[in-house]
Amino acid sequence: MEGAVDEAVFLATLDIPVAIIGAAGTGKMYIARIIHEESGGAPDMLVPIDCRDLRSRSAANARIAREITQGEGKT
Repeated sequence: MEGAVDEAVFLATLDIPVAIIGAAGTGKMYIARIIHEESGGAPDMLVPIDCRDLRSRSAANARIAREITQGEGKT
């Protein structure tokens, strides 16, 4: 996990989208919070998306697009 945290801190300095993938219980939300906080995001501006709710790639793309449109300034 230490390597993942170091990578998260590095990624927080970049202006690029980041996908955090992995099995349940591996710390994806923990890493997302690190990236969010290290990039200067306020705690209430993090928008989690539970991909288990999405049944297809098109549903995932639509949900992500909707969150991006509605979440100006959020991570």
